[in-house]
Amino acid sequence: MYCTITNIDCERSIILGHGNDPHQIVPTLSQPSIYMTLLSRTDTAASAISVKRLAYMIHDNSKSPSKAYILALGATIFDLLRAAAYQPLRSCFRPMASGSFSHCPIGYKIFKRVLDDLMAKGFIDVTKGWKGLRRDQGAVTRIRITTLMLEQLLKDGLTPKNVIHHFTCPSLIPPAATECPIKLKGSSYRIKGKKFPAANMYINRDDPTFQALSSTMIAINSFLSEHHLSLGNDDPLSYFNGLQRIFHLGDKSYFKWNKSGRLYGYGHCYQSLSKEDRKGLSINKERVAEIDISACFATILHSIKKLPIPNRSDLYGGVDVPRAIMKDYVNAALGAGRFPSRWTKEHKEKHGFDLQKRFPINIIKEKAVNILPILDCWGEGEISWADLHYLESSIIVDAISSLMKDHGIPCYPVHDSIIIPESKTELAKQCLYNSFVKFTGVEPTLKIK
Repeated sequence: MYCTITNIDCERSIILGHGNDPHQIVPTLSQPSIYMTLLSRTDTAASAISVKRLAYMIHDNSKSPSKAYILALGATIFDLLRAAAYQPLRSCFRPMASGSFSHCPIGYKIFKRVLDDLMAKGFIDVTKGWKGLRRDQGAVTRIRITTLMLEQLLKDGLTPKNVIHHFTCPSLIPPAATECPIKLKGSSYRIKGKKFPAANMYINRDDPTFQALSSTMIAINSFLSEHHLSLGNDDPLSYFNGLQRIFHLGDKSYFKWNKSGRLYGYGHCYQSLSKEDRKGLSINKERVAEIDISACFATILHSIKKLPIPNRSDLYGGVDVPRAIMKDYVNAALGAGRFPSRWTKEHKEKHGFDLQKRFPINIIKEKAVNILPILDCWGEGEISWADLHYLESSIIVDAISSLMKDHGIPCYPVHDSIIIPESKTELAKQCLYNSFVKFTGVEPTLKIK
């Protein structure tokens, strides 16, 4: 939960209570971390003076700190204080590859210099991330404010609680989300076994189908931007940056805005969070629930081919293979339009062992076809992964629109699931059910996470 302290002296005691060492705050690697946007700016005389004073304290140079340096420091301080407002205190993270700063007003070099200077003076603590091996899923690099820095900022009256009153909190929604949230790509291709991604394609904006699709997405983005999706009740920044709908196979003669079309969030957003971390989200300060369409692709494929769905509660069950592994295999096959020829590196890291040794890919294929005979000729007919994605996304868009227009309820998609206020779970479940039946004629199995 977010800190609710109102008195600075009281807040001082809470801050210093994080540990015996006044320079150090106990690491909280088990807590969700807060993404550093680096977009906020000082908005009061107190914050401007405090940031400038701190810049002169940490700047390790004979020259005065530049305006760019002070700007970067101010943006960093806001994000650090924002994370410190949580109880227990959370850390911050941000991708440190130089390319990830291409659309950020703060450059990589100046941000890295600010971090190095803050760390040298004991104002932040950095725990480097590591790549996951086997069952260890790894961790991102965490950046945490220390009590030494909190004490320094308190001298100027800046606290985690009042930071939103001293800094601007800009909208993270890009103009494209309310102007043209539709993207069209061609086909991916392979050369000597190496896969090349699909390229972006020109869109004829006079196309009436495109205009209808774009109008729907603009309405959804405008509506959802009026609500507050945060990782905690009072986080001033939203985890919703707008949605874009991405279509594929635009270079094919049979393309009619009916291939793929999944919804993706702009930038670092709620879709970037793990399933576990998404449980900590709140919508307008209310806890959330996530409703998932069980075996979505497999169910849609049966509806397209007008074949009965196997009469069992779990489509991935009934075989001597762990459900999670069978589910990953089937989804990989249906999502790619062909049977996998090998287990990917991501699959091996997820399950923590060499899958090929214990579950050879050709054996898994045989077992998958046995429990789902509809897969027997998968990849050989006219139906492709893009058709499954299109129906899935159409169902989700229809459910979002229904909840928005008919009930005024915000709904945030994660491919084949939706996130809604917990109190609206049953209503949202019915809307999602209705949308699925509308597009497929089949009753879905819905699960509440």
